[in-house]
Amino acid sequence: TSGTFQDVSRTTYPGYKGTDGRKGVTTTAPLSDAMMGAGVIVGWRAGTRRWDFGYGDANSIEVFKNSKQSLVRYNLPTGTLKSGFSGVQYDGTGQPITLIPARKSKSGKIYFLRKDAASLYGRRKGPALDDHTGSTLQRFDMSLPFEFWMVDRLEWGWENPSSILFFANG
Repeated sequence: TSGTFQDVSRTTYPGYKGTDGRKGVTTTAPLSDAMMGAGVIVGWRAGTRRWDFGYGDANSIEVFKNSKQSLVRYNLPTGTLKSGFSGVQYDGTGQPITLIPARKSKSGKIYFLRKDAASLYGRRKGPALDDHTGSTLQRFDMSLPFEFWMVDRLEWGWENPSSILFFANG
């Protein structure tokens, strides 16, 4: 939420900030309806009215799902994104938000994201060797050895990082 990102000061350019759904609280607490509800209100006040899905720590989402199942007498609602990923839904906003567990996500972190705030782009199928100079061999000085650069097929870029609402434990 503060500091620099890619040499851009987030204090000077607030558009590079996400919104902290816990308002700076750093104590560890399980993900809950109350936590997400309070965070959504913080996000609304920051100018974002909706999110398309949540993404984050699989363990945090499992704890949320399991604690909720013990409190209700019905099957928990789940959702499936167009991409095929599915998960339990949080519905405290009047709009269900599907929470997608990601095993490689940082522990204790959940992000609410908007599809229209990001772009998925790529030049070609990959992985492949970069050849933007006309050759897959890269050398920037005659004294340096040749290098091969691998490129991935897709990149995910954010046009509006301030629309991200995040919850962090600890």
